[in-house]
Amino acid sequence: MLEPADTAAAWRSPGKISRELLLQELRTICAFAPGIVLEIGARTHYRGHEPFASAPSRWIKLDLDPRAMPQVVGSVYSMPFEANSVDTILCTQVIEHLTTPQAALVEMHRVLRKTGRLVLSAPQAWPLHMEPDDYFRYTGHGLTLLLTNAGFRIEQLKPCGHFFASIGLILSHAAFHLGFHARHSSVRHFWRSHGIVWINRLFLRLERRWSSLSTANVINWAVLARRE
Repeated sequence: MLEPADTAAAWRSPGKISRELLLQELRTICAFAPGIVLEIGARTHYRGHEPFASAPSRWIKLDLDPRAMPQVVGSVYSMPFEANSVDTILCTQVIEHLTTPQAALVEMHRVLRKTGRLVLSAPQAWPLHMEPDDYFRYTGHGLTLLLTNAGFRIEQLKPCGHFFASIGLILSHAAFHLGFHARHSSVRHFWRSHGIVWINRLFLRLERRWSSLSTANVINWAVLARRE
């Protein structure tokens, strides 16, 4: 789930650094007119037409869980859409929860119009979440292989968060747990109200200053691929 709002509550989230950097790269690769957008997974919280630079002509949300309140309830493995029917598919932080991601990408390829675009993001280093339905982590090379095998051509492959962001992610999650499990209430309050905010602000600043220090540590990947 993405959380673009720059609020006090967002800064107290252990995922703030990751989400901030991911949304930044998604905005970069989505600088095109998206046309009809099909979003896979309806639990994201974008503001307006983010991450796209311009408003889609139509935005359809698909999710298997009706509690996510999608416009269409359905499976990503067999979507209730005709072939060549949408211009853009948006699938962010979903693919790690799919048991057979290759089959899902093939189905996305079917639904996209010729030369249509897929905007995809996936974690390489992220704590377990939404268990037990959390199955995979992806390198850039792994995503390239999956997408190529499904019939896509990658136009942009962007790392989102490197060395300092990775350290900040680990420390912010540690602070989050201390905020609930430390012995003394004053310590719990400190980590929940102040500690995690300081960690997020410091390591996000360090990441933006020295993002090229190490390219081996990546939190998420953002991908723009075109159907061939």
